[in-house]
Amino acid sequence: MTNSRYNGSQVNSPSLVISQTITSDEGRYFCLATNAVGTGQSQQTYLTVVGSTPTATVDQPQYSANKGSDITLQCSYTANPAASMVRWERDNGNTVVEIGDTTNNNKYGGSAVSSPSLIIYNAEESDEGNYKCKVTNSVGTGISPTTNLEVVGNIPIVTVTTSAYIVDVNSSITLDCQVTANPTHTSVFWQKVTGGNTETIYIHGGKYNGSSISNPSLNISDVEFSDAGTYYCYARNSVGTGSSTQVVLAVSGSCSDDQYTCLDGQCISSNYQCDSWVDCSSGEDDMGCSPCESDQFLCATDSCIKWSWVCDGMDDCGDGSDERGCSNLCWNTYNPLARRSIAKVSAKKAVSRGLNKGGKNEAAGSNLYTKKNEVEAEKIVNKLEKLRLLRRGKNGK
Repeated sequence: MTNSRYNGSQVNSPSLVISQTITSDEGRYFCLATNAVGTGQSQQTYLTVVGSTPTATVDQPQYSANKGSDITLQCSYTANPAASMVRWERDNGNTVVEIGDTTNNNKYGGSAVSSPSLIIYNAEESDEGNYKCKVTNSVGTGISPTTNLEVVGNIPIVTVTTSAYIVDVNSSITLDCQVTANPTHTSVFWQKVTGGNTETIYIHGGKYNGSSISNPSLNISDVEFSDAGTYYCYARNSVGTGSSTQVVLAVSGSCSDDQYTCLDGQCISSNYQCDSWVDCSSGEDDMGCSPCESDQFLCATDSCIKWSWVCDGMDDCGDGSDERGCSNLCWNTYNPLARRSIAKVSAKKAVSRGLNKGGKNEAAGSNLYTKKNEVEAEKIVNKLEKLRLLRRGKNGK
């Protein structure tokens, strides 16, 4: 006996042991024994070999997965004797990789006797290739037909049909946006960039509408000059986020008859022009309109008085414009000459007590004209400080 699968058949152990039986072992067997007289032969015995290598199948020859999604390659099998192992094989044309139930559990699932199908998590281009399901039992290994996996998709392609818009103030405008996405996009949003600052546009009804999966364009109602800026449309899917090129929105239009138009399009009251207070962002509302010197105050009557006469308790302009909003400053009312001096109160404290600018804003409990930002508030502080420093009488005393 030369086959390593056979044992026994010896004088001291005449029985035949066949290891790892295969189909070809099936047939009639005789036991023969020889001595000096001759050879004796047993009756025949017949060996039937049952079972075979497993039969493995896949349910379809081609799979397609969106990039970034999970995909399951289905495998089923029959095995007698029972299967002892399941493995998958991927051939991408350059290398052959075997995938089992212990291979990178963060990337794969399944590929086991109890769950032979292969789960691929977060599919990417490197997962493409030809796959085979391999099932092993004590007889041998059965291999399924080949199934091919293709991974498709990318980040959304976001386009705009117009790169620049001009719209009149107080009207409406739609910034067009179109999205092509595979896999399908799951969200759309817009961002506005002005002065290096980025603001995400949130859609809560009212001023803004659109910016959705079904309608990615952005509609802006009641356009203001502050809506001018650079806009971008974004769309997101399971692969990533795509962005459009920039869309520039310019706002034009004129202010009403009783308003002054600043260079940036801002509208202010005509009463604020040439009133010695800066209301436009560039200060043009008070440029080139005062006949007074830098240390003089322009009265509403277009006459000039010294800054030291402002808020001194005496009407020097003749129309009271130099004394408007001065009620919250502290004066020495007992000495007429002292009335020409501003109380020794810090400029910031004076602002906190309130300073009214020609009746622009009558706040409850104070005459404080509130500026919209700290820069303008600082200008008020500087002017009050100037008043404090110019503590001289009308005749220079």
